[in-house]
Amino acid sequence: MRRLLRATRAKTKTAAVEAAIEDYLRRLAIEELLKLPGKVHLDLDWRKMEAEELRDMRRLYGLSPRRRRH
Repeated sequence: MRRLLRATRAKTKTAAVEAAIEDYLRRLAIEELLKLPGKVHLDLDWRKMEAEELRDMRRLYGLSPRRRRH
């Protein structure tokens, strides 16, 4: 539960669980749409989604942000 509270930055356990369920259901809906036959165009900003997922995983596992090299 501590990891979930940290990852979601929720103030309460209820809010953290609700956020996790909402995220899970959103991902499940996307997976179901992708399984449909034919062409389905999803206007997803995959770079933004990936960055958010990586940020959440770092927060969840207590990792420091990745530094960019120039």
